Amino acid sequence: METQLQLIANSESCETTSESIKKILHFSNGDLRKAINCLEMSSYFRDSSCYQIPVKAIIKIWKIILSGSFIKLSTSINEILLEGYDYRYLFKDLVDTAIEIELSDNYLSVLIIAIAKAENALIRGSNEMIELTKVIMLLFNMIPREKKKITQFIDKKSKKIT
Repeated sequence: METQLQLIANSESCETTSESIKKILHFSNGDLRKAINCLEMSSYFRDSSCYQIPVKAIIKIWKIILSGSFIKLSTSINEILLEGYDYRYLFKDLVDTAIEIELSDNYLSVLIIAIAKAENALIRGSNEMIELTKVIMLLFNMIPREKKKITQFIDKKSKKIT
């Protein structure tokens, strides 16, 4: 896929780097069509992070999960959606960070099942805000047992972005 994407970039005279191609491939999750669309968007906007949820936003969500605040959650999800980020990539980043945090297998499986149900509901016409809120609220239940791991993750990521 990397070779194919590079060929497309060259034939369309898109200025890309090997790193930007790798980012696009990572966020396309093995879907060449999505990768080509992202390449097109990144060329247009001169930015290879067309699907990437900013680390600050992910940290903010995990902080909200720690706080257990529905009001903060609602506001943050709305901000992310207004920025134009796709809910699918937020779901992907939540799973990726849950793995990085080393949440227990039980919590991880509950999260993945909740995301699968949310994606099914979205395909059937549900609202992104409602489904994102349901998935993240589910994570509120993890706080007592996983608080230390989540706090360590937030501290580690916060230091990298400052």
